[in-house]
Amino acid sequence: MKDMPMHQLPLELFEVIVDHLPRDRLDNEKDLKTVSLVCSAFRHPCQQRLFSYIQLDRPSETPQSVVLPGRKLLALFEHSPKLARYVQGLEMGDSDGVGWIHQDEDLPRALNVIVQHHNIRHLGLACLNPFSTIPPATKQAIATIFASRSFHSLYLHQTPISVVTWCKPSLTHLELDCIEDTEDDWTDLRPLDGPLGLQFLSVPQGDVAGTIEYLLQPEWIDLQNLKELFVSAKSAGGTAHFESITRLFSACPATLETLWYAMWSLRHAPVGPDGNLFGSVLAKMRAQDLVDFSRFSTLRNITLSNLVVCNTKTRDSILPFVTRLRNLSAPHVVETIRLIVRHGEIGNRPHLYEPPNADHWGQLDLLLTDKLRFARLKCVTIEIQTMGISAGAESLNGLAKARKDIASLLPGIQEAGILEMKAEEWYPYWPQAWERWFNSPWGGLGFLYP
Repeated sequence: MKDMPMHQLPLELFEVIVDHLPRDRLDNEKDLKTVSLVCSAFRHPCQQRLFSYIQLDRPSETPQSVVLPGRKLLALFEHSPKLARYVQGLEMGDSDGVGWIHQDEDLPRALNVIVQHHNIRHLGLACLNPFSTIPPATKQAIATIFASRSFHSLYLHQTPISVVTWCKPSLTHLELDCIEDTEDDWTDLRPLDGPLGLQFLSVPQGDVAGTIEYLLQPEWIDLQNLKELFVSAKSAGGTAHFESITRLFSACPATLETLWYAMWSLRHAPVGPDGNLFGSVLAKMRAQDLVDFSRFSTLRNITLSNLVVCNTKTRDSILPFVTRLRNLSAPHVVETIRLIVRHGEIGNRPHLYEPPNADHWGQLDLLLTDKLRFARLKCVTIEIQTMGISAGAESLNGLAKARKDIASLLPGIQEAGILEMKAEEWYPYWPQAWERWFNSPWGGLGFLYP
């Protein structure tokens, strides 16, 4: 059979080839640019993926002047108008606090070019505080994105939560990261048209309690269709944090399908002269015990994470997992369980390896291999992590040993063929927005380095 010339191949084949390129953040951009030069048929699918996501941050400096991101983006669209219709996700922020968004007069025009194609699905705003000082034209352009019929996902980081009130009911995915200020002035824009019917909500860190209380105003948020919930108690400053999480759980439907819960635990266990924990710490531990998600009757995917307690007189880090899994109201519908045990530090020293508690891990093994309780369980992932900043070779050796020792204490789960073990270093930050976009079903990657 004679070889078919490349220009005669179906266009769908080129799209399939591009879809198989790895989606790593930096390698992806390099690969896409290289493949787009192979032949003209590759240009469209490569550009479509490359510009599906754009990130705007601090302006770059040239010998002549400072090139503002909005000016650069607008010039790109003026040179190649079709690129604007590829943009599905946009994130912008002022991470260095240089105030470029206040100076960039071309930014509103660039945003309006994107939104007129009605393909924008995700918007991320970071470090835009106070929001009231942003120019009215830029705020209006953002509000226009909120009003787009294609828009449904919003990520806020260190940005006033009041921005949410200007979203439309089409918003279904909401992430609120390190939200501290709850009020800002958007009086020049139109208010919320109706309650937001969220399907996905994430409140990972920051003033979680204040954020939850702000969200639970009934005229703003409708949680009755919520399917996925990510919430953290790891930075709890007091018992009010757990009370807010309890109220959030009560407001969620019993039909929640995916739950990610980061539990509060001690990085440095404060003890008195008698070796016992201070009363305030015990109060928080008791308050966390009251956080109960047994009311959720359709949970299929559960992730629990915990920072290992650094005082041997306190509880073992795996026991809270066992307790919550044992108290599930409908364990027979659970399909995946992911347990993350993070080892912190003792004082200024890396967490040294300690042998796992055979009794506690044995309880977990017996519980999850009970076919009458966990009839549909398909995968159990155990992730053992240690602080990456100060861990060193000693901690890495401990990780390898922990992985081996813990696996040996889970013979039933291993025999069932559903155990997945991971051991790695970790860094104490929440995944960047581009990582979440990348891992989403509709994610892509395109960078505009201003």
